[in-house]
Amino acid sequence: MNKTTSVLILCLSRMATTAVVLLIAALLSRLLDEVQYAAYQQAFLVYTIALPLIGAGLPNALLYFIPIFPERTRQLLKDNLLALSGAGVLFVLASMLFADLLGRQFSNPALPATLRVFSLYGFAMLFAMVVPPALVALKKAPSLGIYQPVSRLGLLVLSTGAAAWTGTAFGAAVGSAVAGALAAVWGLRIVLRHAPTLAERDPRDYWPRIREQLVYCVPIAIGGLLDTLMLATDKFVVSAMSQPEVFAVYVNGAFEVPLIAIITSQAAAILQPEIGAYAAGKGRDARPAFRRAASLSALVIFPATALLFVHAESVVVFLFSERYAESAPIFSVYLLILPFRIVLFGPVFAAYGAGRLIVYRAAIGLALNAVLTVVLVKAMGPIGAAWSTVTVMLLFVFPFCWVVTCRLFSARIGTLIDFRQLGWIATATTVAGLVSFAVGHGIAGSGAFAHLAVGSSVFAAVLAGLYLMIPTTRGLCLGAVRAIQLKRGKPPAG
Repeated sequence: MNKTTSVLILCLSRMATTAVVLLIAALLSRLLDEVQYAAYQQAFLVYTIALPLIGAGLPNALLYFIPIFPERTRQLLKDNLLALSGAGVLFVLASMLFADLLGRQFSNPALPATLRVFSLYGFAMLFAMVVPPALVALKKAPSLGIYQPVSRLGLLVLSTGAAAWTGTAFGAAVGSAVAGALAAVWGLRIVLRHAPTLAERDPRDYWPRIREQLVYCVPIAIGGLLDTLMLATDKFVVSAMSQPEVFAVYVNGAFEVPLIAIITSQAAAILQPEIGAYAAGKGRDARPAFRRAASLSALVIFPATALLFVHAESVVVFLFSERYAESAPIFSVYLLILPFRIVLFGPVFAAYGAGRLIVYRAAIGLALNAVLTVVLVKAMGPIGAAWSTVTVMLLFVFPFCWVVTCRLFSARIGTLIDFRQLGWIATATTVAGLVSFAVGHGIAGSGAFAHLAVGSSVFAAVLAGLYLMIPTTRGLCLGAVRAIQLKRGKPPAG
């Protein structure tokens, strides 16, 4: 199995994780009252913020070390898990000690008990996090394709089942902890079954080998931690400055569509080798591929943004029920980030070894977002937090990335992105969105599902027609089809 296919499976597994998290939120928002639902989401927020810190990027180190030292796979796993277990114990102890303080800070009496149990889920997931990168590094991606959906389905069933039985966030946290433990045990058994067996080594060698992995992954983890903190700042501030019921409404609007992750991740996986070779002076000019990747991503991301934006209220009500209809404006604000996701900066930064710049960007972005979020929440209410995140992303993060990318590529922005192609895609998307809005919202007395079904069908039909009518978009679509056919070994049609 080639590297691109393996990375695609890893991306699909990541998408499955995000989709299950969204589905759990959709079900829990119906099973729990606002305070209990907010407690679960607040516990999950703490876990999300702590995960990059306590994990220190260690699981991803296996992607680097196992292919280089396949004979050391079991020892690498043991060293990795030993370091993670220590970090996990600290996380559990910290959660136990500070749960009451966070409960008071977030004005939610249901949070302390929920967080204490949820910390056990975090501990288990530290071990489960080792499984995807280990299986990809061992070239056992098909096993991952089975493990990831089944383990996520277990999380969905146990967490929501316990919530339905108890009617509390505590019950949902217990179900999550059990699911996490089962996923960790099963996943490690799969990895060990595929890993070569070696004799035990001197335990005194543990720390030098753990340090070897930490030296590689900690700089990456710092950037990831700061990015996670920046994107979670709005939720943390709203939780601290508002009542649980208000936070429950906010968090159901402040999320990114899972589909976007797989599009950008797969495109990055394809671009990474080409840009890496070009940066090393051993390959052809990668700038045209970078430019084309942005246009191809726009073919999907622009329409997804438009469709979700014009039917934002129906999407939110369909997912979370009428009780959370007020989340729609927040969701609409968050959607403004999506069109800018078409440009893939990660492969460029990685190829040119610009890790330090990633840390600088994330640190400055975090500071700006923290200050602006507090100011805008006081001025505008919870929706100000969403506007703060979007503002920092659009006015600092993306411009910073563009300046660095142009400098690394020694190129102007006009040579790295085709504004003409993007203009035609945006035009077709806008027209399809307006027609879909008019038709979908013209159905009087229909529910959210009917609006979405009719609106999406009309949108797809109009967009397909426009894509085929406009020469620029038609050429992009046909080119993408031919590329897929050639990759699969089939002769292109026509």
